[in-house]
Amino acid sequence: MKNKLLIFIFIFIIICPKLASLLNIKEPTLNENRVLNSKPPFTFSKNYSKAFTNYFNDRFGLRNYFIVADHYLRYKFFNISTNFAVSIGKDQWLFYTPDTQYIDSVNGQPFSQDDLAQIKNNLLDIQTAFQKQNIKFYFLVAPNKQSIYPEFLPNHMKKVHPDSRLDQIDIFLKNYPQINFINPKSDILATKTKNQVYLKYDTHWNQFGAFVAYQKLFEKINQDFPNLKPKNITDFNLSTSTTPNKDLALELGVAGQFSESSIFVNPKIQNSTTISQNCPEIYTKCPLIVQENPNKKLPRLLMFRDSFAVGLIPFISEHFQHSYYYWGQVPFPNSLVKQEKPDIIIFELTERELWRLKDPIFSLN
Repeated sequence: MKNKLLIFIFIFIIICPKLASLLNIKEPTLNENRVLNSKPPFTFSKNYSKAFTNYFNDRFGLRNYFIVADHYLRYKFFNISTNFAVSIGKDQWLFYTPDTQYIDSVNGQPFSQDDLAQIKNNLLDIQTAFQKQNIKFYFLVAPNKQSIYPEFLPNHMKKVHPDSRLDQIDIFLKNYPQINFINPKSDILATKTKNQVYLKYDTHWNQFGAFVAYQKLFEKINQDFPNLKPKNITDFNLSTSTTPNKDLALELGVAGQFSESSIFVNPKIQNSTTISQNCPEIYTKCPLIVQENPNKKLPRLLMFRDSFAVGLIPFISEHFQHSYYYWGQVPFPNSLVKQEKPDIIIFELTERELWRLKDPIFSLN
């Protein structure tokens, strides 16, 4: 009887994938970054067997469930990452650490003094060029998650140097106060003792962390524009809600398996609305968001940004009659400046991308 049961279980396991295919059971989506093999037309060619094997390996029933289960077990019980770009830290916090970002996470390749001088010159050139067009320029850095929560990094990730590249730039630019450089790192670090400011399973800050960066940014802008005062936390309703895991969980192949509570910062009164949004290929072409405010006395904004600005946009747009948010390839085109005729340009960049500052960021011609 025992042998018959084992045989039945074995046969059932074998036929399950075929049954799943016949029943067209919906499976979880995997982030494989490739096109799956299609079914090849039947031929007597010697290549047909290999082509069909590749097709079957990509398409058999329950395949994605098996892969997710494998990734989940490795992550949850063995603390093993199935993606070289994602590190599993203490308390199973996830960090984005591909090769270059791993080096950056441990401060393994600091800027030279020549690098810092070139970065200063590039920022000063940009700011001066826009100043001649009566446009105020502000540069905001979004700190890496590992800069805010280093205590959750895995034990093997030891700091090679005490200062990060962001720390180096911050110290160096203190000698050039004319550059509108905004680094919210210390403010976010101070806030994290009271509230979580970054997501556990995502590389980005949560809305509370974004709000702290927004306040720091507008403290600087307010020095030039007295009517653009940063809003207080009392202008918002705070709520806590469960959010599904996002980019790092997806990269690790465990999307849908975990969720976390996160703080949401919702305006009591919101005047800005989205009038245009176009994000066809989010990492290769311009994700474009345009928002407008009925108060036409407010200035116009052009913001060059990356994914961290998603959390900033709801706060920033309240201060401008027209806000144009562009996420595209460096160097940024000057044609957008001519098109939008902004009063203010904000350039937001994630800390791990600071190396880009050594090269021209804008096409100023």
